[in-house]
Amino acid sequence: QKVTYYRGLEFYNERAFENSISMFMRSEKFPVNAEMAALATYWKAEAMYEVRKFGEAVENFSEFLSLPVARNTDVYNYANYGLAYAAYRNNRFELAAKYFERFLTAGGNTVDQNIRYDVIARLGDSYLCLREIGRAV
Repeated sequence: QKVTYYRGLEFYNERAFENSISMFMRSEKFPVNAEMAALATYWKAEAMYEVRKFGEAVENFSEFLSLPVARNTDVYNYANYGLAYAAYRNNRFELAAKYFERFLTAGGNTVDQNIRYDVIARLGDSYLCLREIGRAV
C-alpha cells in the first residue's frame, strides 16, 4: 500500500496523471492503513480532475468525504473545493454551489485569500448558471 501510494504521488507531481491514478487504485486495494487508503482516494480524485474525468472525480471526492478517517487529514476541506470544481466543470451547478459553500464554511478564516476569492467567484457563477441571480450577487 505504502509503495504504490508514494509512487502515485510521484507520478502526480510529475503530471503523469494516468499513471498516478493506476498507482492510487492499487494502493486502495490493500487498505492496511485506513488514512493512507483515504488519501489515495483523494489524490485519485485530484488526478481524475486533471485528466478531465470530472464525473469520476466527483465520485471519488464524494467517497473520500464520506470516510470517517478523512476528517483527520490535512486535505479534507480541499476535497470540498475539488468536488465543487469537478461538479462545476461537469455542469452540475447545484452540487458545485453546495460544496463551494461547504469549503468556505469549513475553512473559515484559515482559507488563503486568493483561494477564498476564487471560490466566491465560482459560487457566484454557479448561482448564475442556476438562474439564481439574487444569490449570485
